Formats: sequence, C-alpha cells, structure tokens
Amino acid sequence: MLRAAENQALDPTAIHGITQFSDLTEDEFQRHYTGVNGGFPWNNGVRDVAPPLKVDGLPEDFDWREKGAVTEVKMQ
Repeated sequence: MLRAAENQALDPTAIHGITQFSDLTEDEFQRHYTGVNGGFPWNNGVRDVAPPLKVDGLPEDFDWREKGAVTEVKMQ
C-alpha cells in the first residue's frame, strides 16, 4: 500500500492500488513477469545496432486505432 500511495502522489491522474503484483519485490516481479534474464551477451556475434530501414513512401499520418490494433487498457 505504501508504494501505491507514493506512486499516486507522484501521478494523481493515474489510479494506483492493490494488484496481484503488489506483494512482490521488484526482483521477484522482474524474474517472474518481465522475461529479463540478465545482461546482453556482447560476445555472441549479434550486432548491437539495427540496420537502416528505407522510409521512402511512408504515409503522412498513420493511426493504429483505425487499423483495429489498439485494445482496451489491461491490468498492469
């Protein structure tokens, strides 16, 4: 509850409260729910910079809502 109250004070426009994650430590949450398994293995031959992409012919504006790709807010 203390963390929820602190977060609520930082952002009064959001709703902070008890969730199924509230009793987890940050370490427990990261291990079980984020998929983060540690640092990046820099010596495995993977490039750390993405190749440039062609951006010619892109539309002036694009809205994912018009494509039906935006969903309702979920428990976060």
